[in-house]
Amino acid sequence: MGIDSKKAIKFWRGFLVFALIFAWLFSGWPKVWQNPPFPPEVLTTRAASPEPFAYTGGSQDFNPADGIYAVDVECWGGGGGGGSINNNGGGGGGGGAYAKSTGVAVTPGTGYAVDVGAGGSSEVNGADSTFGVTTVVADGGGAAANNNNGTGGTLAASTYNDAASHAGGNGGDGNTTGDVGAGGGGAGGPDGIGNTADNASNNVSTAGGDANSSVGTGTGGAANDGAAGSPGNNDLTKGGGGGGGSEAAQVGGAGGVPGGGGGGRHMGAFGYSSHS
Repeated sequence: MGIDSKKAIKFWRGFLVFALIFAWLFSGWPKVWQNPPFPPEVLTTRAASPEPFAYTGGSQDFNPADGIYAVDVECWGGGGGGGSINNNGGGGGGGGAYAKSTGVAVTPGTGYAVDVGAGGSSEVNGADSTFGVTTVVADGGGAAANNNNGTGGTLAASTYNDAASHAGGNGGDGNTTGDVGAGGGGAGGPDGIGNTADNASNNVSTAGGDANSSVGTGTGGAANDGAAGSPGNNDLTKGGGGGGGSEAAQVGGAGGVPGGGGGGRHMGAFGYSSHS
């Protein structure tokens, strides 16, 4: 190799290094004097709208799309069923619990089990709602036994960061000397535990407890006529508890979807509380 060839190689090497430095200086890449974070930040985006899952009677699958490595999960347990006895008013069922976890790690193309808990029928507990079997769990509300109230779903569990977890409200006690039922408890929500229904007394049934949320929450059903609790304004807002039944309306109201507890009833009339 001649002298001229060596000079040419050195020239082009130097030119290449200069070109790379020049391009870096005028690019958008971070510079040392700009104090870039270390390790580098990972940019994230969030879906414009959530993907709701409704009750189907069986387990469902969530399959993350390509590029999805973490999800935020919200669950509501099913509301508990109202009580039913022949001589006195039935107690209201408890509202389902609420759980939210953020940044739950997932792998694209992998299926994750989603179980949406059903509301309990007469004197049957509401079922738990879960993501990934045990990753995020919102307990179902307890059923009322006879004229005794059902307890709200317990505080929800999660193995990830809990942004919020709140119990459902308790149902009210049925009237022990008359024949009117009490309302069911409202579902828990992001803003706190579900509201508890009042006890029935003096042959006056009670309304269901409202769900706890500042936006789109379900309201409790009216007393006496066994009105159903209203649902939230979409699949991801909380349902109110069902209203208590009277002698004229022998079935308690269904809880609002999702998570409202069923109202109490008289004379063993059959009815379902909500499912979430």
